[in-house]
Amino acid sequence: ARSKAHSLANPDQKRARAERRLERLGDATPIVAENVVREIRAALNDNCRYCGEPLNGAGEVDHLTPVARGGSSKKHNLTLACM
Repeated sequence: ARSKAHSLANPDQKRARAERRLERLGDATPIVAENVVREIRAALNDNCRYCGEPLNGAGEVDHLTPVARGGSSKKHNLTLACM
């Protein structure tokens, strides 16, 4: 309730937050090209970036800098990690 009241009382701040969020999301598309995943996998020797365990072709794409903190889905900000 307090958050809603604050948003209603400060529409400029609310609009600015919404615009920043859209900018972040625009740089972080959820689809990563398969050739980018292959390049990252080769660079990591098909191992998890965090624990070093072999991925054997599996694993998930992870953002080094989270999207919520301004990270993008560009290759330099992506890695592969085990579950």
